[in-house]
Amino acid sequence: MMLFKSTRKFNFEVLTVYTAGERNIYANKPINTPDDLKGMIVRVNDSTTYLNMVKYMGGVGTAMSQSEVYTALQQGVIDAERTVREYIQTLSIMKLLSIIHTQSILFILM
Repeated sequence: MMLFKSTRKFNFEVLTVYTAGERNIYANKPINTPDDLKGMIVRVNDSTTYLNMVKYMGGVGTAMSQSEVYTALQQGVIDAERTVREYIQTLSIMKLLSIIHTQSILFILM
């Protein structure tokens, strides 16, 4: 693509583009620092990296299929979810969260 090629003159190479949006943690309480995740059970994809990420921020990561999230939130099995906004809108998860609080997480790999 022309846009990707245009970055080469700045010694910058675009390797990929994600169209599903940034990942956020959605919860019923404000999350402003990693300490705010202490003790929270956060649904993540089935990935050691994501499970460890939540652990290192003080929370408890639990791997769970996206199809199980609605019921898990409804029954209090999980406190929060790490996903893209499109999923919580499409799957009606927003109506289960009294406060939609998002915390963007950015990974920069060098």
